Amino acid sequence: MPEMSPCGQPGPLGTLILGLKVVWSELSWLAIKYLRRLEIRQLEKQLARERETLCRLAAPDPTRDTKAAAERDLAEKQVAFLKEEIDLLARELEDARRDYVARRLKTWGLDPE
Repeated sequence: MPEMSPCGQPGPLGTLILGLKVVWSELSWLAIKYLRRLEIRQLEKQLARERETLCRLAAPDPTRDTKAAAERDLAEKQVAFLKEEIDLLARELEDARRDYVARRLKTWGLDPE
């Protein structure tokens, strides 16, 4: 009986098919990762702009002007929010990768469990 590869096809043909599936899957993942990293980069740019605003507002004494104090408070909250959002998206990207690989292994019958 010929040796069977993990995808159910005999020998080198099965290995070739599995390799093509892996390549296609990785290319799909790269597209997903690119789009998510693009979103994270946009948030990082916005965070940099908010930090600039915060530095600009910190130069004069904001306690004398209530409008400047309110803007500074808003900028501080925005900076904190953007930091949390960037961290959340980065963690979600890592989790998505683990789930993506686990689903792929299970679908192709390569799951060791």
